[in-house]
Amino acid sequence: MTPTEALLCALARKHLAELLPTAILPDLPAVLDEADTILNQHAHLKHWLERVERVDVWQEILKPPVIIPAVLDAFQQALFENRCATIRYHDVTGDSKSGLIHPLGLIKRNGVLYAVASFRDYADAVLLALHRIDQVTITEDPVRLPAHFSGLDEYLSQGRLNFTKGQTLDIEIEFRDRVRPYLDERPLIGQEIVISPSEAGYFRVTGTVVDSWALRWWLLGFNDEVRIHKPETLSKSLQGLRFDYLTGLINRHEFVHVLERRLAEVNREKQPIALLLLDLDHFKQINDRHGHLAGDHTLRQTAEVVKQQLRQMDTAARYGGEEFIVILPNTGQAQAIMIAERVRVAVAQSSQPPHPPVTVSIGVAEYAGQHAEVAIHDLVDRLIRAADQALYQAKANGRDGVHLFTGNLLD
Repeated sequence: MTPTEALLCALARKHLAELLPTAILPDLPAVLDEADTILNQHAHLKHWLERVERVDVWQEILKPPVIIPAVLDAFQQALFENRCATIRYHDVTGDSKSGLIHPLGLIKRNGVLYAVASFRDYADAVLLALHRIDQVTITEDPVRLPAHFSGLDEYLSQGRLNFTKGQTLDIEIEFRDRVRPYLDERPLIGQEIVISPSEAGYFRVTGTVVDSWALRWWLLGFNDEVRIHKPETLSKSLQGLRFDYLTGLINRHEFVHVLERRLAEVNREKQPIALLLLDLDHFKQINDRHGHLAGDHTLRQTAEVVKQQLRQMDTAARYGGEEFIVILPNTGQAQAIMIAERVRVAVAQSSQPPHPPVTVSIGVAEYAGQHAEVAIHDLVDRLIRAADQALYQAKANGRDGVHLFTGNLLD
C-alpha cells in the first residue's frame, strides 16, 4: 500500500464509515491497520489528516459564495506544509484588512469553506470565510498552535443544537438595517421568502425555512441585531444559548458582542472602561486530585463569588476553561484594581472543606477612547490581549495576585 492509498483509506474511515458496503467490512480492519502503520511512518500526512474536516450542515439554508481558486490552493498548501501565511481579506462592507495567520484547519459547511486560524500573537482560533479572503502569501514561519486548541473535533463539538429534522418553520424575523448586506450576499433559502422595506431601522423577513441547528447558529450570530417574532419556541431556544450552562454566566460569544457595544460607547463618550481576565490557579491539579465534579463545583462557586463582588452595571462571562472575564464600564485603572483585589480576596476566602482551596490570578487592562480610529473588532482583540498579558505577568509574579497592563494597546 502506498502512502497515498493509506491516506485515502483513512479519509474513507473518517468521512464514509457508515456508507461503506457491508461486503468489504470483513476485510476492512486489516486494511485500515496497514494504512495506520504507513501513516505513522509519514507524520506530515497524519498531521494533515487531523487538521481537515468537512461539515455539510447549512446546505439547506444559504446559497454558497464564490471562492478565488488561488486562495484555496495557497491556504491548503500552507496547512499541508504547516507554515504561516499573510492574508488580505474583506468584511461584508468591502473594507480590506491584512494580517499574519497560523493555519489550523479547514472546514466545509453548507458548501462554504472556512479557514480555522489564529492571528499572530492572539491565542484564540477563529473561523475565516475563504470567500472573503482575497490573497494568501505563504511565509517561512512555522505554525504555533494556540494553548487552548486541541483539534478540530473539540472545536466543532462545542454547542451543538437539537432540532426536529425534516420539519419546517414559519418565521417572522426582524433584522437591523446594517446587517442587510449579509442577507444580500447570501440570501436565505426557503419558500415564499419576503423581505419587507425598512421601518424604524429594521427590515422584516417572513417565509418558511427548514428547521435545523444550522438556522439557530446563523441567527445567534446576529446577536442583538435580530428580533425573532415567530415562532416563539425558536426565540426561547436562542436566548438560552447566550449563557454558559455550567456557571450561568453569559458565554464568550455573547461577551464579545457586549464588549463591542461598550467600546463603541467609550469612543463616543470618552468614559474609561476596564477589563478583568481571571484564571483559576492550578485548576488542573484540582481536576487531577479531586475529580471533575470538584472542578465543576469550583467553577460554579467562582462564578457566583465573582458576580457577588461586581456592580449592577458590570458584566461577567465565562471566557473558556477555567478563565473568566469581566467588563467594568466607567471604570479607570485605580478603581479597576480595587475591584480586582476585592474579587481575588473573595475567591480565596470562598473555599470551605471538603472542597479544595481556590485562588485566582487577575490581569487588568483599561481603555479610555484614545484609539477611536481603530476598528471596534480590533479594539476588542487588543484589549483582551492586553488583559491576557497582564494575567500572564500576575501568574509569573507567583499567582493569587493582580497585575495592570501598562503598555500601549496598539503595540
